[in-house]
Amino acid sequence: MTGWLPFEKLVEIYQLDTEQTDAQGHYDPDLRETIPVDPDEDGVPEDPRVEVGTPVTIRAGVERDREALMQMTTGGNVQDTAVVLSIATYRLTSAGLFDANGFPTIRVNDRLNKIMDLNGNPVNVFNGNPLPEVFCRRVTPGQADLGGTTNCWLFLFEERPKG
Repeated sequence: MTGWLPFEKLVEIYQLDTEQTDAQGHYDPDLRETIPVDPDEDGVPEDPRVEVGTPVTIRAGVERDREALMQMTTGGNVQDTAVVLSIATYRLTSAGLFDANGFPTIRVNDRLNKIMDLNGNPVNVFNGNPLPEVFCRRVTPGQADLGGTTNCWLFLFEERPKG
């Protein structure tokens, strides 16, 4: 039996291509994050991330409290942006988003690009203007059914700390 998630929206996620980023020497596999570089030597580090070309678009439940905070962020009322997505296991499975070990391929440091209504109209776009870019910081199994099978996964996306 599969359930449904309230407040579902479409989300667009760009996955970090760890192999390509590592091939350029800009990925730390122990910390699972990119190594900032300063190619123009202006004192401002830049993210050398290489992303998989096609974004993942999937239906997800967006935590309502966080969504309300995001609405305040555009007015400058909240310092940090954080989004929690709940994605049903059957949606991840049908989209081919599990690896051989049974874990989602949406991973730490993947980038949430936008949240859309179910018709594909943008609701929130995280491109740095006005909302900051947000990156996956934690992936955890959500609820389990009576047989012990995880029926949804939780993904926490947050902006990177400044500096």
